[in-house]
Amino acid sequence: MKVPFNINLSGKTAIVTGGSGTLCSAMAYGLAVCGAKVAIIGRNKDKLNNVTDELINNAKTEYSKDIVVKGYSCNVIDKEELNKTYEIIKSELGSCDILINGAGGNQPGAITSISKFQSPNFPLQDILLLYLITCSNFQA
Repeated sequence: MKVPFNINLSGKTAIVTGGSGTLCSAMAYGLAVCGAKVAIIGRNKDKLNNVTDELINNAKTEYSKDIVVKGYSCNVIDKEELNKTYEIIKSELGSCDILINGAGGNQPGAITSISKFQSPNFPLQDILLLYLITCSNFQA
């Protein structure tokens, strides 16, 4: 699949939850061919391995590029497991610069509301500010 844009994401680390699914694997591919090191998180190790191999092979075939895509098996609704997985990702690929939360998109119990997400330790306005600062640093 050819990516219809080209942004230099060299030196960036992206994490894509639900990355072994159809939509999120395409997003992971786009990030990887633009130069980001990509961690895809999913629950099924075999599916992660297949998707990771497919993305790496597609990049070689379509772009003659070697990309960095690694799969990590994790249930993202288990906070302890997610924290452990993130520590592994940080040690292998670096701290997260780009996050796509695509896990559980087709599962009703996986969706939360803003009221559940807000916390006094990390207010929503800080998240929005971080998002705006991050996005302003990217140049097409």
